[in-house]
Amino acid sequence: MRPAILILAIALSACEEGNPGASVDYDAMNRAAEGPARQIDPQPIGTGELTRFGLSRGTCVVPGANHRENLFAASREKGIMRIDFETMEFAPRPTSDPLPNNVANGFDGTDYQVELTVDRSSETPAGPEQLFFNGTLTVRDARERIVFEHRGRVECSWPG
Repeated sequence: MRPAILILAIALSACEEGNPGASVDYDAMNRAAEGPARQIDPQPIGTGELTRFGLSRGTCVVPGANHRENLFAASREKGIMRIDFETMEFAPRPTSDPLPNNVANGFDGTDYQVELTVDRSSETPAGPEQLFFNGTLTVRDARERIVFEHRGRVECSWPG
């Protein structure tokens, strides 16, 4: 019995002497175990859907490639985006830096967070009730990994 206890004591002391200054980065281990983020491909939001969600005026929208339908639309009260053919609503973050018409630039949903940034120096009037900006739409998953990013025009309008 004594030899078994002696071997166990030697093994434990060897573990302690390994590298006393090293620490384990558990966050890095967890990120590596998660694997890569699943990228999303938002579907366009038509004008009928904007009206249904009360986002036809007083909004900022991010047009898709064809500029007829939008990838994201937001007002003071909410933002919407179609992901996996489901329209998802997002709540505005109260701490966000507002866009024109007090539209929030940050939104939180159940599975995703959306951030809408604009280059204010690129502001271009597009009529009496509309401004265009260069901007970026960024979507992050629940673990704050970027799953979609779109650079292009952001169109903001006032209630009519």
